[in-house]
Amino acid sequence: MASLHRDVGDMESYSLANAVGAATIAQLKLERSNNDDIAAAAAMESECQRARGFLQREGREPPVNLNALRISFFLHVYHENKSPGGFRSLLYLREAITIAQIMGLHKTAAYEFLPSVEQQMRRRILWLLFITER
Repeated sequence: MASLHRDVGDMESYSLANAVGAATIAQLKLERSNNDDIAAAAAMESECQRARGFLQREGREPPVNLNALRISFFLHVYHENKSPGGFRSLLYLREAITIAQIMGLHKTAAYEFLPSVEQQMRRRILWLLFITER
């Protein structure tokens, strides 16, 4: 959220914020009797996809960074709650794992030069993906 406040045009952070919102609403089952929250979760997922599409239409390669990994993971959480074990859920989990592999998160040498806090975060993300896949 801080990133969005600094740069309103940061589509990657905007996409991440929408993915987190959709996953949170779905995971916590924040449903109202009139189903407003279900629609809000679906709208946030749709907005996340729109922002991701915007980034790819700019002619860039799909991003391979922690935010892209997080977006894929939270889209997995959203879809897993919507349809457990479904195709889209597994697709986004696999996408997150592939980004982690491309980034070399499974190789400590790939990030040993980073500050210890960053190293610890990357290890936790790797373990989160490992446990989630199981």
